[in-house]
Amino acid sequence: MRPGILVKIIALTISLLIATSCSKTRIFYNYSDWFLLNWFDTYFDLSDPQLYDLETRIDRFLDWHRESELERMAEYLKELKSRYQKGLNGEDLDWMRTEHKLFWDRIMGRAEPDLVAFLSTVEEDQVRQMEKEFIEKEDWLVKQAKMTAEEAHASRVKWFVGVLEKWLGEVKPGQKQNIASWVKADPEWTAMKLKNRKKFQTELAQLLRSKENLKENLDVWINQPETHWTEDFQKRLEYKEQEWKEFILKVDAITLPRQRQHAADELQNYIDDFLILSQQQAS
Repeated sequence: MRPGILVKIIALTISLLIATSCSKTRIFYNYSDWFLLNWFDTYFDLSDPQLYDLETRIDRFLDWHRESELERMAEYLKELKSRYQKGLNGEDLDWMRTEHKLFWDRIMGRAEPDLVAFLSTVEEDQVRQMEKEFIEKEDWLVKQAKMTAEEAHASRVKWFVGVLEKWLGEVKPGQKQNIASWVKADPEWTAMKLKNRKKFQTELAQLLRSKENLKENLDVWINQPETHWTEDFQKRLEYKEQEWKEFILKVDAITLPRQRQHAADELQNYIDDFLILSQQQAS
């Protein structure tokens, strides 16, 4: 990690320790340029010219995002809160999925020229650095693949309950039992996701090494990622999305009124944060 970035991370840590009137959401958003720059530096070990150029591009992108997207996100969450308080149904989940795609398409449409411009400068040693980081990344998916079926099930249940407690507050023992019965360990799906990710990453490295038609190839990689997925992953994905949808509806059906209010209050906190951020000048 570069000294300048390390100083910024230390400053963020101090800000979190002393902050009393500003939410963590607002603090992290205001420091997001540092996190993004550090992420790129970790994977590519940026040269100084790349660092300065990318910093400018990230700042410009975040200025756009603050001005263009935060109020949209707040309006989306207001609608989500209204729907959620009435109880979710399949149409609500389809609406959420559509809205998420619209947000993603706008973000990638704005970010693509800068991303392509940066990736066009990547050299062979930086591609090897990226591949090294891919291999050494010990994330949740890799850890799941090393677990027994029983361990994987227990891990997934613990994760789901943790997420629900963040949004709903206390989760009752009976609700936990229901969740444990609905959560299924799926080692085959975990293996498919790892194989798919490996293919996706390998083909990205190949694109970066081949400068011929790089802009066009990166455009496809960004906007049509499914063209770099494995066939097994694509076939199974629709089924898994339906499984996830059914799980959410089951959880919503056993949500208590006070839990639903707790979640609505959490959504309102994000709404307030996004609206405040949209009116602030970038730091």
